[in-house]
Amino acid sequence: MLLVIVQSPFIFSYSCEDINMKLKDACLEISESNLNYSEKELLISNLEYKNNIEPNHFLIYTKNMNLKIKDAPYGVQVHNDRYIKNGWMKIFALMPSVFYRDSLYTPKNTKIFTGFHYEFDEPKNYRSPRYPKTKNGDCKIRYKLLEKIEENKIYVNGVYQGQGKLVSIVINKDSKIESVYSVRIKYDVNHYEWDRYCCRRRNGRCVRHCHDCDYDYDQIKTGRIEIKDTIYIKIYKNNLSAEVLRIVNNGHSSRLKLNYSDSIEISFINSEYNYHKYLFGINNSFPPYNILILNARDYGEEILTNIFKEEDSIIVNDAKRCTIKGFDFFNEIKNECSVKNSFVGLRISTDKLRYNNKEEIVVKIFPENISAYLTYGNKPYLVKNEKVLNAIKPYNKITVVYYGELAERIIYIKDKSRLALIYNLFLVILVFVVLYIITKKYWRQIWQNVGY
Repeated sequence: MLLVIVQSPFIFSYSCEDINMKLKDACLEISESNLNYSEKELLISNLEYKNNIEPNHFLIYTKNMNLKIKDAPYGVQVHNDRYIKNGWMKIFALMPSVFYRDSLYTPKNTKIFTGFHYEFDEPKNYRSPRYPKTKNGDCKIRYKLLEKIEENKIYVNGVYQGQGKLVSIVINKDSKIESVYSVRIKYDVNHYEWDRYCCRRRNGRCVRHCHDCDYDYDQIKTGRIEIKDTIYIKIYKNNLSAEVLRIVNNGHSSRLKLNYSDSIEISFINSEYNYHKYLFGINNSFPPYNILILNARDYGEEILTNIFKEEDSIIVNDAKRCTIKGFDFFNEIKNECSVKNSFVGLRISTDKLRYNNKEEIVVKIFPENISAYLTYGNKPYLVKNEKVLNAIKPYNKITVVYYGELAERIIYIKDKSRLALIYNLFLVILVFVVLYIITKKYWRQIWQNVGY
């Protein structure tokens, strides 16, 4: 399947009669040029794909589903059997899907588009015009159709999904897609043979023999074909994001901190910022029908209009009427630059500054009713309005983060062991001082008595 997608057909089969009238002149110019077949196919198939920075799955779906497909595409093998002629089947495409870096990606929900057909070689009854003519020994053959079944069943990793030319499937991982096309035709065949009998007698003897075409026996005859086709796909796993995390206005301009994963377009009154991660185009395959498949390649174009960019932030003079659009292979999000993402003046407070080890700390977060990430003692918490912590020595810093804004609070954790040591030392010194005063007073009295 991948080879069919990436290789151009060996026969130039794209008709300018099917192209939009506005593009017909360009199509004819390309078809009459000296380009090779593959180059012509590529250019003509992409004429109607105008905006190549965004995926247009609707165009792919519409074009493919409007095709009238009966005969086998070039290079697809046909199969024959009793009562069955020119049977074929091929997996054409998954819609939506994107061919990127030699792999076919699909979202969780997609549809598999398959082509198949056969011609019914209906048998004709036979009757001999006269004796002794036969057909394969039969003077008469009568056919009675018992069964005519055509099925195209779709399996994902061996699990049945449905049948038909367009089947919705759900995938949760990289998967093997298999299509099994079967045709079964069954007939009851009545065989007749010539029976000889005497049709004229004379004097007890048969003087003339005649022949009747009489029933002989029944036979069940069956024609059957089964065709399988398989492709491998990858599930598209991408956490699309496109948002403004922070807006800071200094009175003259606004600084917006951006967070995006893929293509993003941000527009203001008089300015824009656009980043386009991919370029999209069309591959066509299975001539002469030219089934369309969307492809993507890395691009990384960045366009700034009246905007200054600095690392992951943009600076704009007027941030009013700010709208955001983000998109990837299959998803799109649109938002306004919401006030909740603006600079909120984050701050925190505690019920006091000095705490004993393991004592409760009541932390309050402002403004109210915002969910922020609080970190203390190397442990993160998602909090709103208030959080009660236990003081842990030696951690004396509490931090809170909200969309890039940071607030900190420094507290003091008392060390009881150190206080106890200082207190004991103080008592010892005090005892020595008291003893010194008593001793000094006592010896002074002794020396005074001696002097008398």
